[in-house]
Amino acid sequence: MEEREEVTFNELGQPIGPTAKVVARFGLFLGTLARKSTFCPLIYTNWSGIPKKNKRRFWRYSNRKYILPAEARSWVVIAVRDLWRRYTHKIKKNHFLKYSNMTERLKNRPPKVPEAHFKSLCEYWNKEPIKAINEKNTRNRAQLKWVHRMGPKNFSLTREKLRAKEGREPTQSEMFVETRKGDRGKQVDVETAKVISKLEEMAENEESDTEAFETAFGKERPGRFCCYGRNITKTSLKRKSEINALKKEHNEEVSTLRHDFEHKIDKLQNAFKTLMQHCNPQIHMESIEDLLGLSHGDAKESGPQMHSSTFIHAPDHRKQGFNEDDEEDDNISDDSQEDDASDEDDGISVEFQEDDIGDEDDDEDDDHEDDDEFDELK
Repeated sequence: MEEREEVTFNELGQPIGPTAKVVARFGLFLGTLARKSTFCPLIYTNWSGIPKKNKRRFWRYSNRKYILPAEARSWVVIAVRDLWRRYTHKIKKNHFLKYSNMTERLKNRPPKVPEAHFKSLCEYWNKEPIKAINEKNTRNRAQLKWVHRMGPKNFSLTREKLRAKEGREPTQSEMFVETRKGDRGKQVDVETAKVISKLEEMAENEESDTEAFETAFGKERPGRFCCYGRNITKTSLKRKSEINALKKEHNEEVSTLRHDFEHKIDKLQNAFKTLMQHCNPQIHMESIEDLLGLSHGDAKESGPQMHSSTFIHAPDHRKQGFNEDDEEDDNISDDSQEDDASDEDDGISVEFQEDDIGDEDDDEDDDHEDDDEFDELK
């Protein structure tokens, strides 16, 4: 059986390790799933049309290739959604807009896309109302400012890097500056430089980060939380903070109970030893400890152990429940390395800068159906 690689996630449910390379490989693997017609067929013009059954299947398939915590499911589904949209955008650019008629388009269709799927997609893109919507989306994207320069690198990795460097949780302003400067040291555009300078000036004046960020960019729209990456909103962040606080409180209570329990056991053991020696002065201490099931002279360390709940980083090694779809999934080759080079050139990752077709009516069954975050204040 193929050995599964573990992917660790932070408290926000975003992948962070165990290394950046593992996270990158996992992203490429999800890109493969997004391109598979078995999971995400192109006969659907927007993500909400893809059956929930398909989404359950690619989550199960991901678990057969990687060790993932249950909390990662929401992030995985949204990541595949964004990768699927990016894939359709690429197809539209290279195989639809490039040719003037259906005959040429079908002749030059993507080799891995079934003809029926591609034809259905072309017919959808050819509709006048859809053309008008796409033109509007194109104009809106052209007005986006302060574009991040991280390429395919996840924001969660950048956040972990800053957290390790500063010894605390990075602010939105710090994340904005870090993601707009990028890793290659290129000079930022004039507009971005002005915003960075303004944020740094307000930080020196000890203004609160929330006020500074709202002063620079205005109040955030509902459902968005800039510089946190996909799958994070103010509501979800608050909820996760409350859950983590409860977990911390629970762990502290368990630790206190464990200490009290061990102390009481120790007192009972000492009382038992005293009683045994009083009743039988000739008995050896080793014999009493044998009766108690203890290592000689090591009563405390061998006392009963209590266990607290595991943290999100701990993988769930229990067998996943699969159904009849698994037999078909077994026949899917993992060709995630096949398109790796082109994916990296295109900047394909789970943090995207572009929307795809069909976004106009994506009222979605997913909780976090958020698209560009001012392309994005992600």
